[in-house]
Order: sequence, then structure tokens, then C-alpha cells
Amino acid sequence: MKKTNFFFVFFTLLLLSLVFAQQESAGVYKAGSVFSFTQVCYDANYITLSSIKKPDGEILIINQNMTKISDGVFKYDFYLDEKGKYYFEGVSDGCEKSFVTYVEATITGKEFNSGKAIIYFLILVFSIFLFVGLLYLAYNINGSNGKDEITGYIFYVNNLKYLKYFLFGLSYLFFVWINYLSWIISYSYLDFDFLSTIFRFVFIFSAFLILPLFILFVFINIANLIRDYKIKDAIMRGVRIR
Repeated sequence: MKKTNFFFVFFTLLLLSLVFAQQESAGVYKAGSVFSFTQVCYDANYITLSSIKKPDGEILIINQNMTKISDGVFKYDFYLDEKGKYYFEGVSDGCEKSFVTYVEATITGKEFNSGKAIIYFLILVFSIFLFVGLLYLAYNINGSNGKDEITGYIFYVNNLKYLKYFLFGLSYLFFVWINYLSWIISYSYLDFDFLSTIFRFVFIFSAFLILPLFILFVFINIANLIRDYKIKDAIMRGVRIR
């Protein structure tokens, strides 16, 4: 009886391994794009795509011949509307007669694994440290012009204000970058749609503001340069200014 159970388990595992071995990968592609599913079989006159199983479990019954683009090369265009694995099943009059092939869709179009997850996480942590450090430096730099405490008259121009503005601008770019990384990590590894949606919104919104804020940054710096030039000229001429 034990031998019978052993052989039953053995053959079951063998059959499962054969089934999964036939499910060849067609690569990794970007979600939200059109994927050209291609099959090569030089002794086939036709290849019929029977069905496509989507990541959410929905099975699309296709039963349509793939387009022949050259001798033995057939293709079928399909839109990858979500991340995950898509299984393509079909038959032909050549090669192995039937096939099951899958393609994986990711947000970046690249394969994710534990090694990349660690790298992404380390980059995120490093970026957060840089963001906090830049913000701390920018906040604590005194960019005000030197003034007499009693009279309030300016006696020198402080150019550190420009470094202060620059560090604020750089920290904002890191803020955008951190939200992008957070979106990628939460969407690809955590499978937390609500959180990834928040990070995606913040990233897109903050990225959209880069150009207007850059224009504002240039305007403020030009205005300060003109004002500081006038102050320096007034100080050199001995004119008091507040």
C-alpha cells in the first residue's frame, strides 16, 4: 500500500512538472502597452490562439488564427491592461501541435526579483536621507542680508540666500523622485493598490509642478540679483538702505 502511494505521488509530481515545463516564458513587458505575442514554427501552416488567461483569472476565448508575418512566424497583438502573468494557449498543425506560453507585465517593463527589491529599497532609504539632509540645510541657512540690529540698515549683501534657494529646489526634486520610487515599490512588490495610487497621484502632481516652480525659482533669483546689485551700489556710495 505504501509503495502504491509513493508511486502515485511520484507520478503526480512528474506530470505537474511536465505541465509547468511546457509553459514557456515569452519575456517581460510593460503593463499598459500593446504586446505582440509571437510564435515561431517553420513547419506550421497556421497557429490558432485558443485563449488568453489574464492575471485576474479572467479567461478570454479567442479561437482566432494568428497573423502570419513570414515563413513560420506568426503574431497576435494584445493589450496588457494590468500587471501580472498572461497565459497564451493555442494549437497548430506543426511543431508540438499545442502550446502554453506566458508573458509577465510589470509597471516598468522589466523583471522584478528579490535582488532588485533590495536595491530599490536601499536607493529609497538613501534618497530619503538626502532629502531630509538637503531640507535641513536649506532651512537652517541664513540667507538674509546683514543688518544693523539697532537701526535696521543693511551693511552687507548675503549671497547664501542663493544657495538656500538651490538646496530647496534640489530637495523638491528628491521629493518627486522618492514618490516615484515609492509608487514603483508599492505597485510591484507590495501589491497594495490603494497605497500605490496615492504615491502615483503625488508623483504626477509634484512632477507637473516642476516647470511652474522652476519659473518661479528663476524669477525670485533674478529679482534678488537686481535688488542685491542696487543694495551693493548704494553701500559703495555710502547711502543707507533698509
